[in-house]
Amino acid sequence: MSAIPQVPEAAPDALPLVLLEAHDGGLDPLRRTLESFADLHLEISQHALHGWAPGFDDRGLRGILVQGDSLAERELGARIAALRQASAAAIVLVDECQDLSRLRTVLDAGGDGLIALQDSPSTVVGGIVGAIHARHRARKLELELECAVHMTNHDRITNLENRYSLERRLTPLLATAARKQRKLGVLLVSTRGLDSVNDSFGQQAGNQMLRDLADRLIASVRRSDEVSLSTDEAAETAVSHLGGSDFTVLLSEIADAQDAARVAQRILDSLSEAFWIEDQEVFVRTNVGIAVFPFDGANADALLRNARSARRRAESSGGNAFRFYAKSMNNEAARRLKLSSLLHRALERNEFSIHYQPLREANSGRLIGMEALLRWSTQDMGEISPSEFVPIAEDNNLIVPIGEWVLRTASQQYRRWLDEGYRATRLAVNLSGRQLQGGELVEAVSRILSETGMSSSDLELEITETTIAREDRDARATLEELRDMGIGLALDDFGTGFSTLTHLSNFPVDRLKIDRSFISEIGRESAGSNLASALIAMAHSLDLGVVAEGVETEEQARFLRAHGCDELQGFLLGRPVPAPEFEAFLDRNKRTN
Repeated sequence: MSAIPQVPEAAPDALPLVLLEAHDGGLDPLRRTLESFADLHLEISQHALHGWAPGFDDRGLRGILVQGDSLAERELGARIAALRQASAAAIVLVDECQDLSRLRTVLDAGGDGLIALQDSPSTVVGGIVGAIHARHRARKLELELECAVHMTNHDRITNLENRYSLERRLTPLLATAARKQRKLGVLLVSTRGLDSVNDSFGQQAGNQMLRDLADRLIASVRRSDEVSLSTDEAAETAVSHLGGSDFTVLLSEIADAQDAARVAQRILDSLSEAFWIEDQEVFVRTNVGIAVFPFDGANADALLRNARSARRRAESSGGNAFRFYAKSMNNEAARRLKLSSLLHRALERNEFSIHYQPLREANSGRLIGMEALLRWSTQDMGEISPSEFVPIAEDNNLIVPIGEWVLRTASQQYRRWLDEGYRATRLAVNLSGRQLQGGELVEAVSRILSETGMSSSDLELEITETTIAREDRDARATLEELRDMGIGLALDDFGTGFSTLTHLSNFPVDRLKIDRSFISEIGRESAGSNLASALIAMAHSLDLGVVAEGVETEEQARFLRAHGCDELQGFLLGRPVPAPEFEAFLDRNKRTN
């Protein structure tokens, strides 16, 4: 929220305040001349920017005199420009005599004039006072214009941008979003209850209520620090007041339409809390309509119109709700909201389970390990895909306790199999990037290994490629600690996360798992096969092991073996199954050994 420009007013009896910047005693005659005039206040300084706050004081009249006889023209221009950037005061050069070239340098750099020491005292003082008054009038007009422009673009009560400013901002952002093929969200927020505040407490209380609403909206949006895409250009978030009790929230470059839903829910949660007016609690009902570019409109007018239509649907549903303009998005948002609610109780309801998928040596086909894969079967909605519920768990930070449960449960099962005489060299468990944040992962892993009696050398933790692409120093330090404990580290879904060779060399990984999207192209087109073989060669050049994920055909397996892939994983080698069924793989492996 930008500050309202303030126009300085000089008191009727204001006297100009003159700061004399004297590098040596060369201006002593001028100082004595100035001190003899009663219509000036004089200060002496070795440097005009030291010990003196630039700008207007209560009188609004200031001037800086710069001693110029020791300054070359280039140095003089730089000095005047630096003063102008720091101060709104009049800046006047003091020289031995009038010089048109030096006067032009002063004016071009933002100064206000030149006075010559050879002039009469009255001419000198007149020049100084005239420059100060001229600068003050110019600055006053400039600020009056800024104030007028600000009031044109901002709401008088909340000081938020108004509809005119919103539409002007939105148009170029839509052009950018279209060019980059990005999404953009417009939220129309309407509250009900303000009229009763005006009726019961008066207009001033109603205006304060609007300002409080604006503050909560801004705070709600600022907490949404993970809504925008991470790009080299900062995404814009703006809160505007359209008038009455209608506000808009603009979210540029959102990663997904459901990101707008998360912001809408934060707004609803914030505005549902009581407001206090004259020691009384006041509550409002809030409805939010969401329109998303490019699905719901190609210009500002269409998006605002459709957001208003969505807001009416939210209001007709009973209030204190949000709705998308597109009904399909409403269904998706409702499902996401329900899954989020169910996830909070999934652990205590024992709804999670783990399936195990075999990892096999590429050439021999021997079982060398298994990957623990999380599954969720709800009482209300049946089986939920990990690709759907894991991002929700990450958004709600539930992935940390869930991830710890997976690691503990899988480690306990692996230890039981070892105690029963089965042998596999590795248990692979997935890590979320969120688990690497907060500095608690190393302690949790160490504790689980101690509790279960599992050897650290039998454990491999898998991280996604996007995790290392962020270049998070804390994440790298955590991974290095895990590596020092003897735990293996694998980079999952390799080829999809935009990491570079520099990323790979900076992070302590032992193995790359080539994403199934590359494996599925083997045999279909030469480009897909060439890319898969290039990824294998690159990994080996970095002394990293290679696992191919999603192997489903013999043709894929033959190609991968021929090009030196170390390990294979996929439906061809064995589907993920619960622990009792996985023991069949272990039995066959035991008999083979």
